[in-house]
Amino acid sequence: MDVRLAPEQRALRDSAAQVAGRHGPSTVGELDDPERAAKLDAAIAAAGWRELRTPTDDGGPWASGVEVAIVAEELGRGRADAGFLGVNYERELGFTGIAVAFLGRNHPVGVPLAAIMLGLLFRGEDGIAIATDLPREIVIILEGLLILSVVVAYELVRRWLVRRQQRTVRAEEGADSAAA
Repeated sequence: MDVRLAPEQRALRDSAAQVAGRHGPSTVGELDDPERAAKLDAAIAAAGWRELRTPTDDGGPWASGVEVAIVAEELGRGRADAGFLGVNYERELGFTGIAVAFLGRNHPVGVPLAAIMLGLLFRGEDGIAIATDLPREIVIILEGLLILSVVVAYELVRRWLVRRQQRTVRAEEGADSAAA
């Protein structure tokens, strides 16, 4: 497997390094320079790096995770103090985190299993988009159905355990009254 960067990826790396070198802070004092920060922010916006993971017309992102990592690495290396992932990256993290915690029932074993399960579901989204003409919203519907089924299953198990506990208590009370 060839793990070297493609020519386009090298050009992206060089471009990110150039922006970070030109507009990134070279001293701690420059961190408070609003003019420098505005230029850096404008350069990142002009390069289009905030849209790397936004969906295109066919539903796939503009760039892969490798390209996003290349830009992040070079901006980090140049100590660029401006975000480039934008709202597209962070927008789903809160809901996904809540869903993972909920599905894993905040249990140390359940949360990683729920994270793996949702990760497989989200990763399968790309396969669904490539193999079929189904819209990407199908994965959102499947995620909702998964959460709904966990809610229903949790409630059913809770009711069953309550009935079982009530039967046990009644049996113990009956045994106590028969013995008295």
